[in-house]
Amino acid sequence: MTTKTPKSRATLRFFLVAAVVLALGFVLLPFTGPVDDAYITMTYSRHLAHGQGLVFNPGENVEGSTAFGQVIILAVFSLLGIVRIDFVAVLLGILAWAGALTLGYRLYVDDRGRTGIENPGTMDFVFFGFLISCPMSLVWAASAMETPIVGLLWMLALTTHLREIDSERVPWASALATAVAGLMRPDGILVAVVLGLSWLWPFRKKRALRGVLYGVMVLGLFGGYWLWRWRHLGYFTPNTYAAKVGDLSIMLLLHGIIYVLRAGMALVFPPVFLILIVGAGRKLRAELPRWFWIGTGLTAVACAYAVSVGGDFFPYHRFLVPVLIPGTLAAWKLFRVVLTHRRRDRGAAVAPPARKRLAVLLVVGWWLWATGSQVLDLYKANKLVEWTRAWVRVGRQLRAMTPEDTVIATLPIGAVSYFSHRRIIDMVGLTDLHIGRSKQRTGVNIVGHEKFDTAYVLKRRPHLILSWPELYRKDPKVSEWRYAHTIGMAQRDLYLRKRTFDLYTPVEVKIAGRTLFGLMRSDLLPNPEFDEFKPLATKRRRKYFDPDLFRVITKPSWDEAFESLRDEN
Repeated sequence: MTTKTPKSRATLRFFLVAAVVLALGFVLLPFTGPVDDAYITMTYSRHLAHGQGLVFNPGENVEGSTAFGQVIILAVFSLLGIVRIDFVAVLLGILAWAGALTLGYRLYVDDRGRTGIENPGTMDFVFFGFLISCPMSLVWAASAMETPIVGLLWMLALTTHLREIDSERVPWASALATAVAGLMRPDGILVAVVLGLSWLWPFRKKRALRGVLYGVMVLGLFGGYWLWRWRHLGYFTPNTYAAKVGDLSIMLLLHGIIYVLRAGMALVFPPVFLILIVGAGRKLRAELPRWFWIGTGLTAVACAYAVSVGGDFFPYHRFLVPVLIPGTLAAWKLFRVVLTHRRRDRGAAVAPPARKRLAVLLVVGWWLWATGSQVLDLYKANKLVEWTRAWVRVGRQLRAMTPEDTVIATLPIGAVSYFSHRRIIDMVGLTDLHIGRSKQRTGVNIVGHEKFDTAYVLKRRPHLILSWPELYRKDPKVSEWRYAHTIGMAQRDLYLRKRTFDLYTPVEVKIAGRTLFGLMRSDLLPNPEFDEFKPLATKRRRKYFDPDLFRVITKPSWDEAFESLRDEN
């Protein structure tokens, strides 16, 4: 029987504390919970588990989720008969992020041990308290998406790489973690760039050969998967990438730069980090461990990728979450090293109690700034979770009140598809090759929601069009309703076209005591299978669906579109 060492007990305690805090955040905080895109992945998992293939709609071979690894994991749970795999996804995310935090904690403590300090001090505990409880951790750990799992795999690749470097072992463990990170999300493979360079620094022939071996193993594992999906799908880049990015443009890159700058302002430490590293001397930089430079490199690579794709629609910087731990750990390490050097240079240290109080104030202030500087992100996170819960109710009710062969055009598509079990047309092309692969300018509106083809959607004759399946307690204000239902180009264009209202009738339906507005194909009005959808009275139709009134809230970028539609209307 083996007994646990103090080190392993401390690690376990940290993991349990992190997991409990994240779980409490999911249970108690209104801005945490599954987001709609997570249900896209779950829909793929359910169809795969039930023998319909890796598809969003049966029979349509379209890659609308890049989280292939998470699809496989959740498909196993679905195959076991677990219906609510959304709760499974949340649990996996919480455990994965707690694991990533624990690896970061262990890395930092072991590094201090090398300098003769066995345990972290008060400053370090407060710092890790910030990492566990900051909004970025709480929101994404409970999002049910693959993001926290990618963060865990990046930390696992980093820590195993360090052990392989120190012990001169074959890098199979880090190569495996790297490849799995790429399976979990294509940009997860970017960790290979930094770890590959790490094998070459400082250059030693034997170490460089291991670096080559690492690259070959990663290329073999991830490259083999990529060739398989290329053959299976028929196109090289994911449809999600094509639907979101399109052709690179100055505007798209500008979106990405703003995205990264906002993340830096929220976390504070990236700009402070740059100031410190530039001002640090060669002697100080020589004291910084290898993991510091790897964490810095990972942050740089993640930021470069975020800029190249124009950032993201979600709050709290989804594409930068995997580097939250290694990046902020690197910044914290640099801060501590600089602080230590300054104390040595002055010849006298600040009184320990005063130092501890200063540390607590510093990190508490950091936490408040990281939260307060992005109040809009907090609001946005809360609204996304709130909306997703409403869309879950809509999906369930649509399953109960519509025939099995019903086709629904909508945006967003995740929860409505997963709970309705109906065929969905994605109005912005994430799961539709025609829209997703069309040549359209991106970088001028909401990232990831810019491509559309209203004529194509209408030609497919969906039974229902729900451009924004929101539920309302009572009749919403006209301005509020119009903005929510025309937030994207696809929605605005839909409501501005005369043909939309030639083919479809505005309807409403009661769901859980609330009202859902939408469009139903006019020829279905006498159909008893759709009798719960009531046509709007003339007055209410003019109030919410008169195309001319949509022009009131238009943005300048829509002027050209209005001109092209004027003749048709």
